[in-house]
Amino acid sequence: SGLKVNFSKSMLVGVNISETWLHAAATALRCKVGKIPFIYLGLSIGGDPRRLSFWEPVLNRIQNRLSGWRSRFLSFGGRLILLKSVLTSLPVYALSFFKAPSGKWCWRLLVDRGGLWFRVLAARYGIDRGRLREGGRSGSSWWREIARIRDGVADIGGGWFGESVVRKVGDGVETFFWTDP
Repeated sequence: SGLKVNFSKSMLVGVNISETWLHAAATALRCKVGKIPFIYLGLSIGGDPRRLSFWEPVLNRIQNRLSGWRSRFLSFGGRLILLKSVLTSLPVYALSFFKAPSGKWCWRLLVDRGGLWFRVLAARYGIDRGRLREGGRSGSSWWREIARIRDGVADIGGGWFGESVVRKVGDGVETFFWTDP
């Protein structure tokens, strides 16, 4: 496609690796070394979305863009257009906290077992009877949310994901007839 990574604008962040290896890899790639949390698309990656400080950059951006509302000369229709424009420009990452994109992650992890994210989660949390483990309190808030949607926990909308996804029984490698929910 012709797209290339601009390493001078990129940052390498290490998780569970030594600082020496991280610095050596960053030097070889000619990029910076970063630390968690960091800002990506206006949101803090590695931050806690339950804290107000996590959302402050998004709220500030919305407030700055809506400053035109103070104008007396902006009609009601103009205000609606401005509001729609501001809300549609929110970072895509912020939308990952809604249920539908989280359901997409559940589906992706169910279908693409050889994919990068499945392998990362399997390495971190392990697999039990063909399913990724939840990870309990040591799991990231993102992964706990995905696992709760997968498992149909009632306080986040019940079993809508399980009711919407059907598994086809094949050779028994992917589906365990007696133990799968």
